[in-house]
Order: sequence, then structure tokens, then C-alpha cells
Amino acid sequence: MVTGLLSQTNTSPAEIIIIGTIHTGNKKFNHKTLYKTIKAVEPDMILREQDKPYKPVFGLSLVRFLKIGKPSIEQLSVQKYAQRNKNCRIVPYDTLIPDRRAHVKKWIGINNRFFIQLDKAPKSAGDSILYSDFRKMNKDYYAGVVRSTLAEINHAAIMDRTRLLYEVEKKQVLVLGKSYIKDTATVADFEKTLIFWEKRNNYMAEQLIKIANENPGKKILVLCGLNHKYYLTQRLEEAQLMVTDSYKILAGE
Repeated sequence: MVTGLLSQTNTSPAEIIIIGTIHTGNKKFNHKTLYKTIKAVEPDMILREQDKPYKPVFGLSLVRFLKIGKPSIEQLSVQKYAQRNKNCRIVPYDTLIPDRRAHVKKWIGINNRFFIQLDKAPKSAGDSILYSDFRKMNKDYYAGVVRSTLAEINHAAIMDRTRLLYEVEKKQVLVLGKSYIKDTATVADFEKTLIFWEKRNNYMAEQLIKIANENPGKKILVLCGLNHKYYLTQRLEEAQLMVTDSYKILAGE
């Protein structure tokens, strides 16, 4: 863990800026957008949603240009910033996930099976309305996100919507699955993804709190997938850490 970056006489708190992203970017923002934001913030530390220490990748931009790989916008922008700002520390804070591509692929498969079966399952009138409302809200949310700017997806209203979707999924949709899906293995797998998601968010938040407390006076930029942002922000504010609204920075307010 990063320690000793400042003398013990510095008692000012770390300033934390959390930027939620779409790892692939979209038509409104990409790695160049994120790099410009990092450059404007001028962080002392960048915390990445990774579980291993940062290492630059030779030819990363060429890999993207030739379409022989799909580096995330965080990887591209952080590497460029690190090359030009040698004193900036790049620190991981995510829980260990040995094979991230396999993890994402498995997660998508589990979710697809669960929702395909729940879509088809006969439901009571009330449950049918509840589920339809959730599906519409979820569809509208992601449709909006993919056509929004980096600033727009970091607005407080988006965090509130993300929080609501997760709570409905955990407290209502899972219950519907247990009531109407006959394939109990699919339901159990879906429930495990929700449990892991919460444990992962908890771990990430604990790491952020620890790093922030160990580095008073530092400006810390946290990059995370958009759906993590509401939880991390809430936990850091509960820990009475200084969290700067990234929307105002991104929107130039």
C-alpha cells in the first residue's frame, strides 16, 4: 500500500475526485476526453479499477489503432498521463479478479439466462407490471448513458438512478426470479453475482478510505466504472472524507 507520500505534519485531508466512466467510451467521449480531464485535474495520485500494480504497455495506442486489442479508455488515458507526469502515482484498488475478460463474459451469460427466463415466465398482474417497469427503467437508463457525455453521466441524477436500479434488482427482481423461474441454478447464479457485486464495492470503498487516510493533502483521482460511482461516493462521504463533485469539474462549472 502507498504510504509516506507526505510528512506526518500535513493534517489537511486528501481531496478525492471520483469519475465514473464507460470502459469502452461512446460516441460522445473517449480516451482523449478522459485524458484532457485528468490533465485539467492534475492529480497527485490516480486510482484505477484494477487489482495489480500499474505497468505501462508498449505500443498500447498502436494496438488500439490497428484494432488488434481493446484497451479501455482508462488504460489509454492514464498511460499517456503517466508518461508525461512522472511524479503521479498510479495505484490499484479493486478486489482480485484473476481473469477479467472471463469474469465479464460469465457475468453477462448469467444475467442473460436469468432475464430471458424471467421475461418468458407467466406472472401475476401486479408482478408483471413491477417487472415491466423495471425493464423499461433499465433500458432507458442504458440508452441514455450510451449517448451522454462524460460530464452528463457523472451528474448526481445518474448516481441516483444507478442506486435505484440496483436496489430494485436486489430487493424485487431477485424475488421475482425465485418465485417464477423454475431453473433454480440460474437464479442461484444470478444471486451470487449480486452478492459479489456488493462485496466488491465494499472492498473498493475500504481501499479508497485507507489510501485517502494514508495520503493527507493529496489530490486523488479515482476512476471507476459508472455503476460503482454512487456506492463509492456514498461510502467515502460517510467516512467524512473530502469528495469533490466531478460533474462540476467535467462541466466546467
